[in-house]
Amino acid sequence: MRSLLFVPGSRPDRFAKALAAGADAVCVDLEDAVAPDGKADAREAVVGALIAGDRVGVRVNSVRTDDGKADLDALSTAPAPVFVMVPKAETPGDIAAVRAGIDAPVIALVETAEGLRNAWDIAAAEGVSAVMFGGGDYAAELGIAMDFEALLFARSQIVAAAARARVPAIDVPWLDVSDPAGLKREAERVKALGYRAKACIHPTQLETVNAVFTPTPDEIARAQAILQALENAQGGAALLNGKLIEKPVALGARRTLEAARSAGLET
Repeated sequence: MRSLLFVPGSRPDRFAKALAAGADAVCVDLEDAVAPDGKADAREAVVGALIAGDRVGVRVNSVRTDDGKADLDALSTAPAPVFVMVPKAETPGDIAAVRAGIDAPVIALVETAEGLRNAWDIAAAEGVSAVMFGGGDYAAELGIAMDFEALLFARSQIVAAAARARVPAIDVPWLDVSDPAGLKREAERVKALGYRAKACIHPTQLETVNAVFTPTPDEIARAQAILQALENAQGGAALLNGKLIEKPVALGARRTLEAARSAGLET
């Protein structure tokens, strides 16, 4: 996954459009995008629209709320979504609450100070397929600006927790739809930190995000050259274009080629 597009659960007329927009996955949102008095109707619409095998996941309400429990009850009777996103994940117990009734991978959305404190355990919880950083709620809780420098510590902690658990990290959406240059800069910076994907709130953001997280021909060629050089060295260190490369570098090279293959590129 390079891109994940959110669509409000209260707008079933947009579900098919979201799927056709070019996102690697679509997340139908029952939480922040739905007003409190519209939760029940949105829940019914989402459950009725789920089709086995679609690229559609669902963000439920916090599993510690009545709405979240109602979401899980409803989803347990429907075709399993491709993932369930758990907002405000703060303990592995939040993940277990989903897995108890729904056979679907979980994207843990870490967006509170308590969640960040437990991010390593959350990422390693059974059933977690990715960890996402919820920068907006996190910034609001801490009373800080939602800019790169202010969020760098949390972003770094989450990507490290995800790496330890061997699952990808997904970054928070860029909220200014009118600033594609800012989106590109931030996507490039979080990719450099180790994030594997970025969430989007509008279809116009997908082309930029997909491009940033798709390896370039030069990156693919370098990854291939790294693996070939290490293979020729028969497990030892090697020189590539005058630079020393060792076994740990192979992990990054393999990830580059995996990302290329996922994007449909020849490797």
